[in-house]
Amino acid sequence: MTAMKVDANGRVPFSGPSGRLAGWVMSVLNQPMNEVAFQLLQLCPHDAVLEIGFGPGRLIERLARDADVELVAGIDPSPAMLSQARHRNRYWIGRGRVRLLQGSVSRLPFEDCRFTKACAVNSYQFWPDPVEGLREVRRVLRLGGRLVLCLRIKDGGRLLSGLGFTDDQVEGVRDQVLAAGFREACVERRPGAAAVVARR
Repeated sequence: MTAMKVDANGRVPFSGPSGRLAGWVMSVLNQPMNEVAFQLLQLCPHDAVLEIGFGPGRLIERLARDADVELVAGIDPSPAMLSQARHRNRYWIGRGRVRLLQGSVSRLPFEDCRFTKACAVNSYQFWPDPVEGLREVRRVLRLGGRLVLCLRIKDGGRLLSGLGFTDDQVEGVRDQVLAAGFREACVERRPGAAAVVARR
């Protein structure tokens, strides 16, 4: 996996034209995994959902538009991604259904047990300390809350083939999820992607 460089505050240095381009690329390449996450979250009426690393905000938009949820919240370290996602979701932000913040998974600005579901799509490899981040996510999930981590699978025949997780690394992520205190962790496989799904 190729890790993205962050500054001392955990921010990804996307800005200006490079930030807009990165947002467009993520918007296209992550769309199939966004759909996997949407399905695996198993949304119910009045869920409160957290996305970690929302990028340009396409999954946030889908959750707010197509799911009967109480709240869709997100956190992302990049100011450029925050700007793009807020613009994309301005209607839902205005209605109070979406709340987007800049910050790190290592210190989530939410109270204990705030959410019923949490997800991350193609962002887990950028978490500064994965187990610490998972413990923070567990803290803000209610008992029985569902976690979905969508991971790009490394495939030599695909675009960006150097990026992604091997099968062994996916199992390693599952082990980290269990080490952070989650239960019933399993791996769901899809073409080009895998998802680690667990309960608090």
